[in-house]
Amino acid sequence: MKPIPTYLKILITLPTFVYVSIIAFQYFDPSFAGIFKTMHAYNLTNSIILGVNVFISILLVFHIWRINFLSRGTKQMWTFYLIIFNAIALLVLVWHKDKQWFKECKRMAMGVNNKTLKY
Repeated sequence: MKPIPTYLKILITLPTFVYVSIIAFQYFDPSFAGIFKTMHAYNLTNSIILGVNVFISILLVFHIWRINFLSRGTKQMWTFYLIIFNAIALLVLVWHKDKQWFKECKRMAMGVNNKTLKY
C-alpha cells in the first residue's frame, strides 16, 4: 500500500475547502452579493462542487476497500463516514488516517504487529 501523495491530497481536498468556505460565506452574508450575482450561478457552482465531492468520495471508498490489512468493520465504518459526513470525513481520511494506515502497514510488513487493525 502506498500513501496518497501530497499533491494529490491537495487536489482531493480543494473542492471540500471551496464548498465549506462557500457555506461559511453564505452564513455570514446571506445576500450572496459578494460572490454570486444570481441564484443560478450559486446553484450551478454548488452542483459542480458537490458532483466532484461525490466522485472523490467514491474513489476514496474504493481506496479504503483495497487496503488488505484493515478489518471489514473499519472499512464499513469509514465508508459510512464518507457517505454521511462527507466534507469532514474526507479531510480526516485524506490528511490523517491514510498516513496512519500507511505507517501501520509498514510496521506490519516489518513483522512488528500481525493483528488486523480495529480502530
